[in-house]
Amino acid sequence: MLVDRPESFGGVRRTSSHDTGSPAKLRRTRVAAGAAVALAIGIAFAALHTGESRAREQLEQRFQGRVEIAVPFIRAYVMDILERERLVAEERFTAKKSPRSDFDSIVSALGLEAAVIVSGRGTLVMVHPHREELVGHDIAAEYEHLRTALERGSAVSNVVGSAAAGTPIVAFASRYRHDANEWRVFSGAFNVGKSPLGPFLRNLVPIRGTSSDLIDETGNIVASARWSGPGGISLTTLDPALASAVAGAQSGSYRDGANERVFVVSTVADTPWRLVASVDEQALYAPISGTPKALAWLLLVAFSAISILAGAQTVRILEQRAELGKMNQHLDRVARLDALTGVPNRRHLDEELRSLFSGAVRHRQALSVLIIDIDHFKRVNDQHGHGVGDEVLSGMAATMSAVLRREDVFGRWGGEEFLALLPNTGAAGAHLTAERIRHAAAAWRLALDGTSIAATVSIGGATLRCVDDQALVVTRADNALYTAKEHGRNRVVFDSADLFDDEVTPLATAV
Repeated sequence: MLVDRPESFGGVRRTSSHDTGSPAKLRRTRVAAGAAVALAIGIAFAALHTGESRAREQLEQRFQGRVEIAVPFIRAYVMDILERERLVAEERFTAKKSPRSDFDSIVSALGLEAAVIVSGRGTLVMVHPHREELVGHDIAAEYEHLRTALERGSAVSNVVGSAAAGTPIVAFASRYRHDANEWRVFSGAFNVGKSPLGPFLRNLVPIRGTSSDLIDETGNIVASARWSGPGGISLTTLDPALASAVAGAQSGSYRDGANERVFVVSTVADTPWRLVASVDEQALYAPISGTPKALAWLLLVAFSAISILAGAQTVRILEQRAELGKMNQHLDRVARLDALTGVPNRRHLDEELRSLFSGAVRHRQALSVLIIDIDHFKRVNDQHGHGVGDEVLSGMAATMSAVLRREDVFGRWGGEEFLALLPNTGAAGAHLTAERIRHAAAAWRLALDGTSIAATVSIGGATLRCVDDQALVVTRADNALYTAKEHGRNRVVFDSADLFDDEVTPLATAV
């Protein structure tokens, strides 16, 4: 009988290679298995932690992005206000108009609570509500936004006291051309919190417990989603913990009582304002902290809806800018018309003269200038009053312009004088046109109290010569007009020579 037994060599026991049940091997196997399990747990935990961190970062970025999207809208709103004020000021508050009588009504129509007009030297010209004792006071020395507007064209203020009553206001100042020698500033103020910015801030972020505040550089509230009381309150008074947090950082977190909150600060360009928004951490991170999936989806839909709303608001701003462009074009056309007669004014005539003169010289074409004066117009004003004089100016302007061609330029040069520019027209043709104007004017009548008023015109003309500059050809026409008046009025006197004639001999012929 054969018996299996271990073999011994030199006192050392040798085991078979198939013996796997030794305690050492089992310990190594358990250690390796434990390490694998621990590694798997660690990888899973790291993956979960990384996913949660990434999700938190994404929620924070969405919150910050929503605030940053709002800032261009606020700036566009401010720029539109400044542009509207500038256009109104250039239309209604220039040297040719007297806004004192209707300043208050214009300010009220714009929805402003307070307003001032400041001269180029910084002194107060007009104020609403009116306080006569303030007129002439150096107000720009007291208000930085007025000094900035005089230097740079426009400015928005911090929360400051109004000039008339001292009540807290936010002002929008725009520089405009008062006359050829002076710039002035029109500054209007209103409650920004009651403007479209109020509801915009209240709906800035669709998370419960969010606060949105627009503050100036001193920390005073300009507009707020949670404050609608009287102006002048500071963020320190409204929310001390948040005010302390934003004093030294643009974003981060802070403790407000028992709650941790996240905040973001974004500066509104071209203003002294900052948009400050904060949200409770639990509300911000609710989608990844055990919040039901339905609520997480609801928050996602809400964020999407707000993004769509932001896009719609952006489209609306672009549409408003397009409308503003149309308004600017309309105001530009209005600014080129004489308010009394409806024909082009001196500004438009100067621009047309420069253009026609340049084209005539460049292309060696004829250009004639007529200066037309209503004879004895002062007698009409003295005998019948300025109201009748205005009717005579309007009627004569319409009558004379009807005689001209479509390509001719006609307008009021100043007072009772009118100017006609006749492109591609030499001396002979211009003389015939002047006679047609004179006859048409002499045939015109204004019915008045059973009688009629007639008027005549004197006309001076000149045709461009090769030695003329823009001013000289007008001067020659004006000199010819003076000659027409000296020789009895109701006549045409022409000073002309052949265009680009090297031998220039001024001609003065009374007809």
